[in-house]
Amino acid sequence: MSAIREAGATMAPDARAALISAFARRLHAFQAQARHFEVVTTVHNAADLLRPQLAPATPPPRQHGPRTLIVLDSSFNPPTKAHMRMATAAVQELASGDGGSRRGGLRVLLLLAVNNADKGAKPAAFEHRLVMMRQFAVDMHDELRGEETGGVVEKQGNTTTNTESEEGGKSSSSTPPIDIGLTTYPFFHEKSASIASSAFYNSAVTSESGGGTSTSPIPGDADSATAPEQVFLAGYDTLIRIFNPKYYSPPIPADAGVTTDTADRRKTPMQTALDPFLTRARLRVTMRTDDGWGGRDEQEQHVRALAEGGELEQVGGRREWARRIDLVEGGGEVVSSTLARRAAKEGKWEVLGTLVSQRVGEYVRSERLYTEDA
Repeated sequence: MSAIREAGATMAPDARAALISAFARRLHAFQAQARHFEVVTTVHNAADLLRPQLAPATPPPRQHGPRTLIVLDSSFNPPTKAHMRMATAAVQELASGDGGSRRGGLRVLLLLAVNNADKGAKPAAFEHRLVMMRQFAVDMHDELRGEETGGVVEKQGNTTTNTESEEGGKSSSSTPPIDIGLTTYPFFHEKSASIASSAFYNSAVTSESGGGTSTSPIPGDADSATAPEQVFLAGYDTLIRIFNPKYYSPPIPADAGVTTDTADRRKTPMQTALDPFLTRARLRVTMRTDDGWGGRDEQEQHVRALAEGGELEQVGGRREWARRIDLVEGGGEVVSSTLARRAAKEGKWEVLGTLVSQRVGEYVRSERLYTEDA
């Protein structure tokens, strides 16, 4: 299978409408059936743009699942080049690092929470965000192949060669499959648990509803041995929130009629939530040295203090968790979804092009997103 794509091609209006409608139906079904996690589509390469319908979600073969799942959790409102840098850098480093996975053992999940702890559904509707996530995923495949996003695909005579990947389905030989998923959970530890216990990624789990659905509201961790290691991508500001005790509910009282292990009753709310999370997952944290969080030295010192000092214990955590944090460099210029929305509202399309990838920018402009709110 091969595909040739013209540079700067924009989706026809009827194709956009069909895609929006398809994602809206998937979203409605997800919400109507009270699911907690589901993968709705898998993007393998630019050829998926030529499909007349939304590509199906393609789970990994049960015998050869990915060893590492890179999770980019965001509001995608819209996805930006900062998101692109975070995701592509993680793939490249984990594929080639000393302790990393080879690219065939990687998979990427773009995860959208439809119930977010801090952010609402405005200004772009969830179905629009899902379309932008799909466009972003195709641009990411281009970026990982070392091409200018939106340029003509030039692989073996202007075609992209596809092979059967270990994860299943057709995928470019140099890029991992990119899944697009939905969750109702607002917090990383809940999202991580639902991913680990989903039949989509974990061969030890069976699910009557199939797909990527969770089998229980807050799944246990007995299945973690057969699930891939998760690498959650986050900004430094998110790291600060993860270790903020206000996000963790107090434990169930001993007299509430619920059987609880004695050791669990001795845990703080944060330990109850984050012990399993930081056992199955790592945090790959991109430093933010431009917006009031301090410089690089300050941020590195803060993470060292978490590991060596008593800061985590003081808020109910464990210093051992800091060993699950990988601090990485951020990009040079400031890129944010807020700036992208502002550029779209003001019709500054050249500016928008510096903030988002090409296909995302084309979609924002074609659908006139963010023209009323920025």
